[in-house]
Amino acid sequence: MNRIKAVLADKDKTNKWLAEQLCKDPATVSKWCTNASQPTLETLLMIAKLLNVEVNAKRSAPTCKPLVRLTSWTYGFTYHNASIGRGFKGGTESSW
Repeated sequence: MNRIKAVLADKDKTNKWLAEQLCKDPATVSKWCTNASQPTLETLLMIAKLLNVEVNAKRSAPTCKPLVRLTSWTYGFTYHNASIGRGFKGGTESSW
């Protein structure tokens, strides 16, 4: 979940303004604002910069594992699906 809609309201900005700044379809930004879909991490960081806010990730309980974990490496990301207990690096299976 994101708070894009609330932050836009706090900053007196509109979905249309954000769409124009990001060169995105206004329907896409609308989906982000209603949490029907989520922007990429790269786009989320650009939104934070445009709105002069920080990006914070919070979990409700300290013992919860994220459903998706992205770990930066030199040329990509490790995708981990905690629900099936397997991770993938560049198309090959690895352990968490």
